[in-house]
Amino acid sequence: MSDESVPLALRKSPRGNTGVASWVDPTQRSSPGPAASSQGTNRETERRKVSPRRYSGTSSTSMETRDAYSPVSSVDDVCEEAPPSGGLTRKSSPSLADSPSVPGDRTPPLKRRKSSRAQSQIQGLVQEDDKNDCYCWLCHKEGSVVCCELCPRVYHLKCLNIEGELSEDWLCPECRKIMQAECLDTRSKAMSMLTLDQFSQLLKFSLQRMKHQGSEPFQQPVSLASIPSYTDYIFHPMDLSLMERNVRRKMYGSTEAFLADSKWIQHNCTIFNGLHHKLTNSAKLIVKICKHEMTEIEICPDCYLNSCL
Repeated sequence: MSDESVPLALRKSPRGNTGVASWVDPTQRSSPGPAASSQGTNRETERRKVSPRRYSGTSSTSMETRDAYSPVSSVDDVCEEAPPSGGLTRKSSPSLADSPSVPGDRTPPLKRRKSSRAQSQIQGLVQEDDKNDCYCWLCHKEGSVVCCELCPRVYHLKCLNIEGELSEDWLCPECRKIMQAECLDTRSKAMSMLTLDQFSQLLKFSLQRMKHQGSEPFQQPVSLASIPSYTDYIFHPMDLSLMERNVRRKMYGSTEAFLADSKWIQHNCTIFNGLHHKLTNSAKLIVKICKHEMTEIEICPDCYLNSCL
């Protein structure tokens, strides 16, 4: 008799003699005895015990590929639970092997932004210290600092030689010098002789002299594609091309303002590379040349212009 002529309910299982017929007469089906029920319950309980739990985290042992009936042998076999949704995790400090280096031959120091900044992100607080740097403007180190009201610079009280509390609208020494140099009542004689266009023309000559041999790494912005961790250390990037753009836009109203931006190059390089790195020495030379050029402009703008032509 062919399989097509046999009713579907009476066909045998394809498993053959070793299997069980897929259909049993309901009238002849008997209820399992107490021993069979107990054995089935024990199997189900054992299966539940060894069944893997599903976690959203990851571990060294993949819970998806592990056998569902293999027992959990150690704590490492259980995945860690994922952090609650909505919370931010703190960045881990880079290792010396993973941290990329700037154009040079030395890896940057293992420093990150303030931990209080990451804590305030987790707690959902207002990011007040996102407006300021984390490293002292004078010693280029971290610690308990005071913030300027106008600029991102911060200072240690011991570096300022100041004792006691400061007012909330405290201005740093750099901002005070710039305000005094750009005020009509207190500006220098040289600045009162020059228009903004004339002064910007003189600054273009100064920038050309600041591009000394060895200043190539500071003539363009740092590539974040090759050094993605740069912004983890540096709050206010600065380079000669950015200063040149500011000169074209006539954003500098005094020699002090121009000199203050050049100091950002040295400050950032010291933080990222260290105090005694060869790139830091090159950045110091840029600031030294800038100081000399600004002094020459203050002495006699006409003489400085004639020396550049």
